[in-house]
Amino acid sequence: MGRAATRSAPGRRRRRGRRGVWARLVLPAALALAALQGCAAPEAGGAPASRLGKITFVAEPLAPPAQGSNTFDVQLSWRESGEPVEGVALRASAMMPSMGHQPTDEPRVEETGPGLYEVSGVVFSMPGLWEVRYRAVGSSLLDEAAFQYRVE
Repeated sequence: MGRAATRSAPGRRRRRGRRGVWARLVLPAALALAALQGCAAPEAGGAPASRLGKITFVAEPLAPPAQGSNTFDVQLSWRESGEPVEGVALRASAMMPSMGHQPTDEPRVEETGPGLYEVSGVVFSMPGLWEVRYRAVGSSLLDEAAFQYRVE
């Protein structure tokens, strides 16, 4: 008789199983979605982006991205004030996400004005979708952004 008293009535679900589903499926999915939200890169470059959120990166190719060496103008500004970010070490790297291709030579970066940088020698070895990642490092700064470009 004790066992019959603890069983659910026919056609009724037990409530305690719902928490397990929530904890095992819904919560991890929601956390993963929230974590990935800041990782998306804008298509075709140019749009301001920042992964860590301290500065705004704007990257524009000097010519339409093509196979071979490419040059980009990059503008860095503080997100809160809009003032240019000067005197940082800016590094760039290109990668073809679908193939894992990454050029061996690192692009050259030159600061050309307040918050303005010219990045040359960005090599795209074949047509397809390429990602250019920028990383700015200074005495009180570490931030990065990625832009995607379709190479025809």
